[in-house]
Amino acid sequence: MLPDGYIIELVQERLQKPDCRINGWILDGCPFTLEQIKHLKNEKITPQLVIALELQDEELLAKLEQFHFDPFTQLMYFTEEDIAEADTEVQKRLELREETREAIEEKLSQYRDFLTAAEEEFQRQLVRVSGEDSDERIFLNFCNAIEGSI
Repeated sequence: MLPDGYIIELVQERLQKPDCRINGWILDGCPFTLEQIKHLKNEKITPQLVIALELQDEELLAKLEQFHFDPFTQLMYFTEEDIAEADTEVQKRLELREETREAIEEKLSQYRDFLTAAEEEFQRQLVRVSGEDSDERIFLNFCNAIEGSI
C-alpha cells in the first residue's frame, strides 16, 4: 500500500488537471484512512458530495469471507456472477482470500471507525445509499444523489 501522503499528492495533482477543474471529479476509494482525511483537509480538498454505500455487517462479512481475487490484476470478485463474467484466463488465476472470521471482523471494526470519522468530517456532504438494494436501484440512487448536489 502506498503512503497516505503520496496518495494525496497524486489526488491533488490529478484534481488540478483542466478536465477535473471544468467537469468536476469523483474519488473512489479515497480517502480510505483517517490519515488521508487529515491530508485532504490540510490541502483544502473538499468534496461537494460524499456517497456512502452501506451494507449490514453480516452481509458484508459474508461477502468478505467468500471473495476471490486475481493476483495478477489485484481485482476482486465478490459473487459467483462476477466470477462467471470474467474471462477464462482470469478465472484460472482467481484465488479465494483466506482470512479468519476474526481477522475480517477486526478489519470491519477498523473500517467502521474510519466511517465514523469520515461521517463527522463530511456530514454536510453525506448521502447514504443502501447496498442491499438491486443494482438498478443503487445506480438510480447514485444518480439522484449526484443530480441533487448540482
